[in-house]
Amino acid sequence: MARQTQNMIKYIIKRIIMMIPILLIVLTVTFILSKSMDVFPVISQVAVGEDIELIQRMIEEEERRMGYDKPVYIQLIIYLQNFFTGNWGNSYVIMRDVPVIEVIGIVFPQTIELMIFPIIIVPIIAVKLGMVSSTNKDKLKDTSIRFLAVLGAGFPIFFIGNLLQIFFGFYLKEFTYGEIDIEIMFSNTSGLELSGEYFTGFRLIDAILNNDPVFFFDTILHLFIPII
Repeated sequence: MARQTQNMIKYIIKRIIMMIPILLIVLTVTFILSKSMDVFPVISQVAVGEDIELIQRMIEEEERRMGYDKPVYIQLIIYLQNFFTGNWGNSYVIMRDVPVIEVIGIVFPQTIELMIFPIIIVPIIAVKLGMVSSTNKDKLKDTSIRFLAVLGAGFPIFFIGNLLQIFFGFYLKEFTYGEIDIEIMFSNTSGLELSGEYFTGFRLIDAILNNDPVFFFDTILHLFIPII
């Protein structure tokens, strides 16, 4: 048993070490592709709004951060250094002038929240439907379940997602497009704020800790579409 554990640890370490050169190659290829584009990547990131002076300032900051005034090989080194040190620039859309790494830290717990529910719910529903189908072989229940399974597998997931967004977003106003309120993207989100303090970053857990049932059920409504 100890030998198997030791071999597994060695295998995991070996795979992690192998990931390093692969990651460097992928980042280098990404850098080369971005340099070969006709669109200036800095402008594509910061050219938002109407304030010309603000846009110019953002462009200069990004050029300085990405080393556009230096030779290409130095730019590549800076690109890799910025990636591994978390210097990914500032957000210009979701949270203006907030570092991207901080934005990821804010939304990461809510992303985990979105992942946990399907992991729990989907196997329960799948096993239950499988049991019903197997105990009613070639009957109406079995045929209906198989039909829905084939239908779901046959349609592109993005098409079904768009249909669900239209149905729940426009016809059922109680539901919203997604879990996070972003005013610039969707105008029908509730925009509720937690009545207390964010302790964990998980909306449901923080709603329970702050005894805020309104925020809790609002979050459930927001989670409904992404979970499906």
